[in-house]
Amino acid sequence: MIDEKLADSSASIVVLVSQSKATNSQLSSLETALTETNKNLKSVEKVILRQGELLALDETEARARDTEGCLETFRSLYEETKELRMELKVEKEKHKVEMEQMITQLEETKAMCALGGPTAVTLRSSAIQNESVTEESSPSLNNRSRKRTR
Repeated sequence: MIDEKLADSSASIVVLVSQSKATNSQLSSLETALTETNKNLKSVEKVILRQGELLALDETEARARDTEGCLETFRSLYEETKELRMELKVEKEKHKVEMEQMITQLEETKAMCALGGPTAVTLRSSAIQNESVTEESSPSLNNRSRKRTR
């Protein structure tokens, strides 16, 4: 009986050793597969991170292009504003000169009236040449010439 039990136990041990070897082989294969899977996972993570970085870079470049466009528009508007300011300055200067000429003509007219010169003065400005023209007429002279011809 002990021999039978020993034989049964030995047979069971042989079966268990055989199963253990098979399990160890499977476990070794699983460990190798896990190592490869981890390597692949790290590679995929690197690719995903790189793609995320590329996407972020693309977005940053797009924002930079938009900003450059806005900056170019601002520069253009600034230059246009500068040109308009220069034109305004020139127009102000022209207006100032015209006003000074008109004041001078008015003063001359007042002086002539005070001295007994022409009694009626017509001022007009030539839009093409920006020159003031004075036309004088004297009703008293016109009357005298009429009186003499009668």
